[in-house]
Amino acid sequence: MTDATIAPSVLAEQVERLTRERPFLRDRRDLPRWAIFTEDGTPRWFGPEPVDQAEPLDLAAFAEAFGFAPESNTALMIQLLATHRRLPDGTWVLRGAPAQVEPTEAERAAAREEEARAAAEAEAERRRAVEQEVFRRSGPDQLLRIGGKITIAEFNARLAVIRAAVEAGV
Repeated sequence: MTDATIAPSVLAEQVERLTRERPFLRDRRDLPRWAIFTEDGTPRWFGPEPVDQAEPLDLAAFAEAFGFAPESNTALMIQLLATHRRLPDGTWVLRGAPAQVEPTEAERAAAREEEARAAAEAEAERRRAVEQEVFRRSGPDQLLRIGGKITIAEFNARLAVIRAAVEAGV
């Protein structure tokens, strides 16, 4: 997990987006003053009134860490609580990315089966497209064969040339 502070310009963009996407935050006046933290310091709950296991937020330390008075921008404080965690020494840092979980053998096998199924389906679709195009291009030769103007051997030879051209993408 990377511990880093967030650039003020990035934070301002996040707050702008957050208040645009969630307008109810813009007018929110109930400043979070209490929080319940997980073992790694992530706020899992925060609100204006205390609840069981909640501890008071040190607004002065929060203001010092982020360079603004929490009372001046409730939406910004909520964004900061949602994107940061508190270290044991009281320092606030960005939350790191969640740990990558390796897939199980069953999940890997299922993924391989899905890839094989998708490849077989793609090949079947390609073959259907080739056969449709061969049929379309061989129309005049079929009429000649039905009319007795060419033999079956000649028709099959012409069909082989058409199929080769279609499969070559010509």
